Amino acid sequence: MVNLLEVEDQSSTVVTGKILIAGLPSIALIDSGSTLSFIAAKFAKKLPVRLSAHN
Repeated sequence: MVNLLEVEDQSSTVVTGKILIAGLPSIALIDSGSTLSFIAAKFAKKLPVRLSAHN
């Protein structure tokens, strides 16, 4: 689950802001035109999910 806390710029298809991901505060760059998503490995290790590599 993702909860938006604060949006810094809504003038384009790219939005940056502070959000909660699985209850953990984070800073995100969201591009609605993107076809892939990325997450920092250090942050991903804090999430309650199983990690796998993308080739």
